[in-house]
Amino acid sequence: QAAATTPGNALGMRPGERFAARDLLHAILLISANDASAVAAEQMAGTTTAFAAQMNAEARRLGAIDTHFTNPHGLPSPDHYSTARDLATIACAAMRNPTFAAAVRAHTYLLNRDGGRPSTLLTNTDELLLRVAGMDGIKTGWTTEAGYCFVGSSTRNGRRLRTVTPRCRSRS
Repeated sequence: QAAATTPGNALGMRPGERFAARDLLHAILLISANDASAVAAEQMAGTTTAFAAQMNAEARRLGAIDTHFTNPHGLPSPDHYSTARDLATIACAAMRNPTFAAAVRAHTYLLNRDGGRPSTLLTNTDELLLRVAGMDGIKTGWTTEAGYCFVGSSTRNGRRLRTVTPRCRSRS
């Protein structure tokens, strides 16, 4: 239900269209498909509000104490906030999940559609994946309120560096 009214980037889901969890994950991470975030949240917790509560509990468990989520996609909302430190903490935990880590490294992903719709080629919005040796993710974002945001990970010589850049004025 929430997917149909979620603004911003979207897959353009149709009512009754079904997706595998892996497809939703790639749509969320590669192109910031807000409708996919809403669908995944509803499937996992019943509502986007209930999912945000689960996100908050997990953030606290990880030690991200200056974070509060009100939605699953990161669109602006009263009382929805985080810090660079907390985002780095959450990113570190997420990169320990092999499925997540593989998804954020993907340059492209072919998302199969049902109901006779053609497949959709998703292209990762993280331009650093192609430009920086050892870059292995994680997530770009943009809203009018927050500006450009970036949570990155790069691995060289067996060492991983994570970068969090909130509220940039430009993409570069």
